[in-house]
Amino acid sequence: MRRLLLWCFILFGLFGLSLAESGSQSIEAEKLKLEKDKFAYEQRQSTRNLILGFLLTTVGGAYVTWLFSTRTWHRQTTIDLYRKRFEEGTAFLDSFAKAVGERYYLLQRLLWALGDADPQRIERTEKDYFVSVVAWNATYWVNRNKIRLLVDDTQANAFLDYKDDFNQESPQSLHYLFVKAHRYVQKAKAKDISKDVAQAAVDDLNWACSTFLENLTTSFLDKAVSLQLLKSPAFRPSSLKAAIKQRPRMVPPRLWDATDVPKTK
Repeated sequence: MRRLLLWCFILFGLFGLSLAESGSQSIEAEKLKLEKDKFAYEQRQSTRNLILGFLLTTVGGAYVTWLFSTRTWHRQTTIDLYRKRFEEGTAFLDSFAKAVGERYYLLQRLLWALGDADPQRIERTEKDYFVSVVAWNATYWVNRNKIRLLVDDTQANAFLDYKDDFNQESPQSLHYLFVKAHRYVQKAKAKDISKDVAQAAVDDLNWACSTFLENLTTSFLDKAVSLQLLKSPAFRPSSLKAAIKQRPRMVPPRLWDATDVPKTK
């Protein structure tokens, strides 16, 4: 009986040990599985973070590079445009001042020659002068547009105000001061007025040329310094439209909007 109990106890112990061993192995297997799952998860996370970091670095870096490149390009393009407009403006001011000085000098030279006893000299001087008149009349519209684009409407009207066509004895713009002085010199040549009267008109023209060129250059430089050379001229009422409305004749509709065309009665 004792032996039987002893064997039962031994068998029960072995069975319990076996169960404990089996449970321990099962726990270890679970731990191992969890460790493998954790390692696989961390590996996936690491791979994902690596790929995400690479994409963010590459795409973000590319975007930042593109952004800086675009801003640099815009800034450089703007600077190049300003430089080009400034160079264009200074070249125009040089050629325009030369044209003003040339016509004024040849007109004054013609007036001086009127007292000469040699008619051929007067004829040669007048011929030289009218060459400059032809060049002037062929370009004064271009010059007015250039002044308006490069500076502003105020200086454009100071050069050529179309309303002065109705006020030729007291013009306010440079072109019509040339027209007045030209007319007076022609009258002096025809002896309709004295040379002194014509000289007074030419002297007024001299001061007007100096003043206008000074103001034009100053306005252009002020605009260049404030980096406004690429801005469109501010809208102002057109002196040409105002002058056209004073004319009795009809202006072709294609030149102006219907609302600006003077009505005929």
